Amino acid sequence: CVFIGGGELIQPNVAFPVALFCWTLLTRTLARKRCFLFGVGVADGMRTVDRLLVRLGVRMCDRVAVRDEDSRPRLEQCTGRRDVDVVPDPAFFIGEIHPPSCPQPEKVVLSPTSYTFYTKKHSKVGLMDEQTYLRYWSEVAIKFMKIGQTVEFVSTGMPDDEAFHRSIARSIHEQTGQELVVRAPASVPDLLSALSVDKVVSGRLHAMILAFCMHAKPQPFETSEKMKNYSTTFFSSHSGVEDAIRELRRLTRIYLSAVDRQSLG
Repeated sequence: CVFIGGGELIQPNVAFPVALFCWTLLTRTLARKRCFLFGVGVADGMRTVDRLLVRLGVRMCDRVAVRDEDSRPRLEQCTGRRDVDVVPDPAFFIGEIHPPSCPQPEKVVLSPTSYTFYTKKHSKVGLMDEQTYLRYWSEVAIKFMKIGQTVEFVSTGMPDDEAFHRSIARSIHEQTGQELVVRAPASVPDLLSALSVDKVVSGRLHAMILAFCMHAKPQPFETSEKMKNYSTTFFSSHSGVEDAIRELRRLTRIYLSAVDRQSLG
């Protein structure tokens, strides 16, 4: 069997729907394997060609599980399937693969999204302009600095985020004369080490999940309903990581139990 997904996002950009269609077609027709779509997110705003390709690809999957409640109705509407499961983001498995180290006390990591990402995800009601958004994050950093916390900016592999972090750091330097560290970890272990701190504030879901797995206190900047859902479901409880891993294992076992042979014929 073949699992496709693991936190990936089905986006309305033609390229990903084409890839999804090709993966499932090759898996079913050439490799003749059972195919599961597991732990994916689903963006809104799909065009006709996106919906067609996603519908054809998803209908070739034996079972489908999305990573959040927002994604289920989007995929159901797009594909017509009514058997879509919801499973925690597979990124939670990091908590088992890389046991957390002792968080660095009195240290805060800020990982805001770029302004472009913010405008795409945030509701148009109350949307900040670019200068206000930069000023907001500068004020967040300065607030922590004033109470004696060490502040660093950490990007999770998004070049636009890193550029925005450097803009904030320059703004803070102009205001306070202090130089803040801006990190762009090159590996997963380096990223996990950078997030092993007292608190992490971010608008990136995976930054929040990884920070929570490292026993940092996650403070989501809620850019979407998805972030709010995850905050309520997982980040508000100390057992959130264990609960997520338990549910991931449960659904994985259910999917695998349905596979009684490796090929279709």
